[in-house]
Amino acid sequence: MATMRNRHIDGNMHPSPIINLPSELFLQILENISDIGYLWATVRLVSKSFKIHTERVFQSSHLPTLSISLSLPRYDPATGTLRYRGYVPQTEVTLRYASLDQGNRRVVMATSTMAPNGESMADLKAAGVLSVQRLEEATIWVWFGRNRGKGVGMENLGNIRWDDEQKIWFWGVEWKKLVKAYFEAKGSKRRSQRNLVRRARHGGP
Repeated sequence: MATMRNRHIDGNMHPSPIINLPSELFLQILENISDIGYLWATVRLVSKSFKIHTERVFQSSHLPTLSISLSLPRYDPATGTLRYRGYVPQTEVTLRYASLDQGNRRVVMATSTMAPNGESMADLKAAGVLSVQRLEEATIWVWFGRNRGKGVGMENLGNIRWDDEQKIWFWGVEWKKLVKAYFEAKGSKRRSQRNLVRRARHGGP
């Protein structure tokens, strides 16, 4: 059950009639909203019920499509000198959704066991090519779904770990904080692009 509010001609918010829908139908409706930014930043904030159902949709439908690429550094940004000698194919490591923890609070992202050139993550780690420090200094690109181009660069939150049993790198993070930071970064990127267009139109610096 959810209560929606509509803005009337007097400019104030008034409660609209309460919507009574079975949870499964409610979830199906939310799953059909293709604009996940609108779903998270607008629909989710309508009411407590909308928030609960929207977050369930993110857990079941959107988090499983989440990917994060780490562009590995080679040079010291301050001096320009070579800092990491080991070469990684495509100088990038990709982590994909693996699971949620038992409390559905943290999302676990993980690499595959093999690098793009066929070398194992275990061999690259043993050779010193991949280390926690290098991975946590990497710039990251985050996206949902298949279209990587619709993603955004974000701050590397660290906390990347090695799973010696599965021979993979993994990263656990509170998924709500990650999603919030993702849409904030998307919003900042859009504002910067609009400002660039505005300055170009007016001939400003």
